[in-house]
Amino acid sequence: MRILLGLILTIYILLLKSIGGLKRPKCNKYESFSVEMLLTGTFFSNNWIITHLRPIAESDKCKEIKMVSTRPIPQIKGVKGVYPPRWLVKVLGKTPARLLLFTWRAFVDRPDIIGGFHMIPNGLLIALIGKVVGAKSIYFCGGGKWEVMGGGYLGNRIFARLKGPDRIIEKYLFTVLSYFDAIIVKGSKTANFFGQLTKTPVWIIRGAFDDEKFCIEGAHRDIDLITVGRLTQVKRIDKFLRVVKLLKEQFTDMRAVVVGDGPLMMWMMKLAQELGVDKEVEFTGYQENVEIWLKRSKVFCLTSDSEGLSQAMVQAMLCGAVPVVSNVGDLSDLVVPGSNGFLVEDRSAESFKATITLLLRSHFLWNKLSKNASEDAKVCTIQNVTSEWNKILTSLNN
Repeated sequence: MRILLGLILTIYILLLKSIGGLKRPKCNKYESFSVEMLLTGTFFSNNWIITHLRPIAESDKCKEIKMVSTRPIPQIKGVKGVYPPRWLVKVLGKTPARLLLFTWRAFVDRPDIIGGFHMIPNGLLIALIGKVVGAKSIYFCGGGKWEVMGGGYLGNRIFARLKGPDRIIEKYLFTVLSYFDAIIVKGSKTANFFGQLTKTPVWIIRGAFDDEKFCIEGAHRDIDLITVGRLTQVKRIDKFLRVVKLLKEQFTDMRAVVVGDGPLMMWMMKLAQELGVDKEVEFTGYQENVEIWLKRSKVFCLTSDSEGLSQAMVQAMLCGAVPVVSNVGDLSDLVVPGSNGFLVEDRSAESFKATITLLLRSHFLWNKLSKNASEDAKVCTIQNVTSEWNKILTSLNN
């Protein structure tokens, strides 16, 4: 697998360096310019899509976004979903069909800007296609440095077959960074990491949330502990369950909720039974209206081994659920220990349990941090993020 991936990336880099591409004029020399964008990515919830696309679409510098996807795109003003035909998906599979359609539309529509969410495979494609069609390219990094570090073995299920870091493939992925016109990341640590590898402008853009939907108003706290996310290895739901087991020893009426779906769902439900916490933990599966669950929760727990700036954590904070999270990725950009939440340094179940116990035993402390969390997370409102996108699109037009 290492040899095959290395060979493919070698050919890819040679193509990237050799293709001259088409030249095109700037979108418009006047301040009132507006661009047409063609984007693609794999998404697991409507909230995730809205969070990323709505602030771009609301920018007065954006005329229209066409989003190539195999998942239905929720109704967003200025955003049009573009879907591969069923027969193509059946023949090629979801991802190849989506990428083939994206490539076709890039040639046919000649958008001003193209963009891909996550490096593998979307970022790799748009770096190449952008050069060919003469469009500006944006790489949206949602998973932090691990999308490229070590060859992407922790950030992609295909490259995970490497079973460990590969410095040659890592070097290739680092090289690709310089072929983008802009890189979008969620936090300062990731921005600093990419900033040391490339001269491509790196912008910190956090998710944008509707603070009328994600808010404290109407909250009723009958859930002690909640986690939200895809049930994958990196999220370490197994550790979350062990935290619940430890808390159960002190809080006999403990109630915890796991919101989300994923490949490890059945394994985690089985583990909950083995740990004896299946009565304390409710697995809700995917929930469209996640704010309902967050408003019912006292503490938001994230036991991940790796994160960017968690969208679920921002939503939880806006709803007043106090974050107790791993000190990984860019989570420290928003969480201020002792002020609006806590960062767990060693990420052990025992440390999570000790911190959460403090919050559950002291209503005064919890109430203080809950209010602060909701206020501090408002930096991620739609209005604030749209303002940042105005700056990015203006920069790309210069």
